[in-house]
Amino acid sequence: MKPVSAASAIAQVSLCVAHTAQRLADKYIEQENLMSADDLQGQIKEGIAEARKGNTLLARMYLEEAIKHTRNPEVLAWYGYCLARDKKSFGQAIGLCKEALAEAPHNSDIYLAVGNIYLLAGKKRSAISAFNKGLKMGRNDAIVKQLHDIGLRKTPVLSFLDRDSFLNVYLGLFLTKLKLR
Repeated sequence: MKPVSAASAIAQVSLCVAHTAQRLADKYIEQENLMSADDLQGQIKEGIAEARKGNTLLARMYLEEAIKHTRNPEVLAWYGYCLARDKKSFGQAIGLCKEALAEAPHNSDIYLAVGNIYLLAGKKRSAISAFNKGLKMGRNDAIVKQLHDIGLRKTPVLSFLDRDSFLNVYLGLFLTKLKLR
């Protein structure tokens, strides 16, 4: 296997960034100032889909345009996620999500965006809290996946004992084996 030089790797990354920037510029040029309702819905759908896939640069472009025309709660939340991921603007991102939650407090997808922002900020407890609130609003497989990826542990069987105590460990294993836990 041939080793890749640093200059070659930098050239490849530069080419990728240039290609993405060109795609964004082409998309922007294609858009008209006046948007129909269908175009706006398509913009929102594309932006949220790209944000969920992790393509936050492209998602931010779609969602910035959508925000000019609407203050849709999901647009605000996912745009906040993009800001947090790309620009590390956690305060602004959480502010947008609070605005979104004020308008749509029962939307679990907004809690997903909030939880992801807290994870990016390194606030795991706040993220878990946001994810749990989202699950109370309704089942959301993306939230369940995030909680699973975080590695959330069950509470000890005997809460008055230490988690690592002999009784808690083996009672937990036993109850799990019986599928009672």
